[in-house]
Amino acid sequence: MNRLIGKEIDSSAPYFIALQSETKRLLGANMGLRIRACTEIGHIVYHGGELVQTVLSNDPRVIDQFLSIVRAEKPHPLPLQVAAIRALSVIVRAGPIIQEMLEARGLMDILLATLKHPDEEMRVYTCHTLLFFLIKSIDKYAPSLYTAEVQGQLRRAALDDWTFFQYNDAEELMKLLEIPYDPYLVSGCIQSAKGKQDRGMSVSSQGSGGFDDD
Repeated sequence: MNRLIGKEIDSSAPYFIALQSETKRLLGANMGLRIRACTEIGHIVYHGGELVQTVLSNDPRVIDQFLSIVRAEKPHPLPLQVAAIRALSVIVRAGPIIQEMLEARGLMDILLATLKHPDEEMRVYTCHTLLFFLIKSIDKYAPSLYTAEVQGQLRRAALDDWTFFQYNDAEELMKLLEIPYDPYLVSGCIQSAKGKQDRGMSVSSQGSGGFDDD
């Protein structure tokens, strides 16, 4: 039995074993296994409840590694960064102990920096993570969010592809922060961008018949 934060954890529990195994993969050198470990740890945290929260609290290597990858302290392949921010979007909901750990490690600053990421999927999952993080701590962080830069980044993120989400979390963040925005304008911009892309593909297709012999 391992005693963690005043509680006894059965080291033979399936979630405990799974988390230890995936932690080794996450900290290893094989990139494919590291990416897969991000996904698996997200599932373990989502289903593991208080047991997993306690383990992560006692051994923060997983959280520190995810934050390091997203922060890009050194160059990381984009698929690993995406996998890490997706995992963080789950871990941030694990419970108050984990939220306090993330807060103490500067998650807010990391997420605000990642809103500027050139990759759309990174921006989308950053908004997704930010929304869950702010729900219970909005008053504390509100001053750092009411800047023209952050508001501009959220409006930009609202134009990203949210097809696979129940809501456009960039819009939800603006509602939470009471930032003025026009959802119809956002929708119109998305449709306009798609229309231009479709027309561009059509023109490209029409012009792909090759050169005349003369």
